[in-house]
Amino acid sequence: MQAADLDQVLVQLYLQRPVLIGHSMGASVIWAWRQAHPDASIGGIVVVDQSPKMMNDATWHYGFVDLTKETAEMQLTSPRPGHETLRGMAPQVMAQFLRAESRHPFDRPTGNALLKNHFDADWRHVVIKEPEPVLYVCAAQSPYFPIDYGPWLEQQNNQLRAVVLQNCGHDIMAEVPEAFDQTLRHFLMQHA
Repeated sequence: MQAADLDQVLVQLYLQRPVLIGHSMGASVIWAWRQAHPDASIGGIVVVDQSPKMMNDATWHYGFVDLTKETAEMQLTSPRPGHETLRGMAPQVMAQFLRAESRHPFDRPTGNALLKNHFDADWRHVVIKEPEPVLYVCAAQSPYFPIDYGPWLEQQNNQLRAVVLQNCGHDIMAEVPEAFDQTLRHFLMQHA
């Protein structure tokens, strides 16, 4: 459903070769859209701290920490303890984040179907076939993902690059905005 919403935004805005940027679950939205529209003209994709497959199993060890078929139900109903960031959000970001979160809080019980879909998704086959440039921005201290999926992806598709930013957790762009902006700017200068 969110991929259809993304498609409507792109169509209504008449965007020519947009660069799509998705953080966390936003990456799943992009890959779902890309699967449905593999020939759409885009300038590239930027994925922020999100493995292409959340569920760990015997063949995949780069998913969400401790998420397996056996633990999925518990993780759906109970948020993972701890913080998404390493040291908290940058002050210039925090006030805007709190304002947005208070206006549109995430309701876990209502959002469980969305989270389950995100948990179950496996976008590796879409990512591996992506013909346009893709940048994976990985957090060195992500509480959710090992950074090893970045090199794995680079080996699968020469259009993919992984960059690891230091001193940050899952919310990279909110914790180290200058480093993230510089990384994004560099990608856009090359591909947009």
